Amino acid sequence: MDSLLLCKFGRYIYTFPVITEILNIVTGFNYSTQEVVETSERIVTLTRLINSRMGVDSSSDKLPKRWFEPVRFGDKEYRLNREEFENALKTYYSERGWDEKGIPRQDTLKRLGLEEA
Repeated sequence: MDSLLLCKFGRYIYTFPVITEILNIVTGFNYSTQEVVETSERIVTLTRLINSRMGVDSSSDKLPKRWFEPVRFGDKEYRLNREEFENALKTYYSERGWDEKGIPRQDTLKRLGLEEA
């Protein structure tokens, strides 16, 4: 979304088919939705790879303690569960093809044509 200058908060408005249609209208190209999805994945993975070479890893993917404190809304109390957050982060890494430290795996780089990176 950043590469297309679309609002990150519009992620539920802009589906990949809609993004593809907008991109094709604006550029005159004829990208498939799959090409746009793969390009998006390549951008996210390459960004993470560059950041990992500058010391960013799973230790950087933390939320402030305050986020796990209870919040009252009306007569109810809500809180973000730290264990659920950590499990979601591990799932995210796995789905992205990254290792447990959040660094892109070699097989992922190869699949995305980034093996030279």
